[in-house]
Amino acid sequence: PAAGGEIVIGAEIFVLDENGLYSFTIRDDSQFTVRGQKNGFLDTREITITPQEETKPRPQSGGGGRAAPSIQSQKTFNPEKALEYLFSQQKEDGSFGEDLYTDWAALAVASFGERPETLRLKTYLEKDKLDGNLLTDYERRAMALLALGINPHNLNGENYIEKIASFFDGKQFGDPKQDNEDIFALIVLLNTGYGPEETIIKNTVSSLLEKQKENGSWDESVDLTSAAIASLANFYSGNLEEES
Repeated sequence: PAAGGEIVIGAEIFVLDENGLYSFTIRDDSQFTVRGQKNGFLDTREITITPQEETKPRPQSGGGGRAAPSIQSQKTFNPEKALEYLFSQQKEDGSFGEDLYTDWAALAVASFGERPETLRLKTYLEKDKLDGNLLTDYERRAMALLALGINPHNLNGENYIEKIASFFDGKQFGDPKQDNEDIFALIVLLNTGYGPEETIIKNTVSSLLEKQKENGSWDESVDLTSAAIASLANFYSGNLEEES
């Protein structure tokens, strides 16, 4: 979500609502492209969407031997089932217990529209006072708030963006040995008004690039390497095939 931004669907431009969202309905199987744009920010990468009708699984062979597996017969992601479990763990106050679980739950459910359970979670976060005082606590909470369209600059007298920025030492965020702090800081700040040419962003990007190992990873970790790619992709404009 990016309040004040626009979404480009095909050749048409639509303004996002006050929560940085825009909803539309796909009515046929025509292929189309989508990208986001906002003044002062790089455009998102354009994605192409090809709608397809839902098809029923093919019947399994009744003859001898093993039937060749098909995509239709493989198990697929069932978001409704996953959400059903997740919401079954929601507390009466709208939280999911500890701040850690509540924040990650917010990031998970935010993509599936406004449901009663999501609104309860949003109400909880709008009133909750974060218990932790670590940089990663502020970063995780800020990401959760942004996902649900809540202003992280001013919530219950707390400015999470200002808190995060206070950990910047001129080169990077927090503990120099902890790459995740820099990765999450980039994700949050780039979504709350900081531009790619600002010193706090440029120096953090440079610091992260310096920490990339010869094998391409960050800390030999799939988790951190994936997060680093997601945060640094905003600054990559080349072509992978040409670079390799």
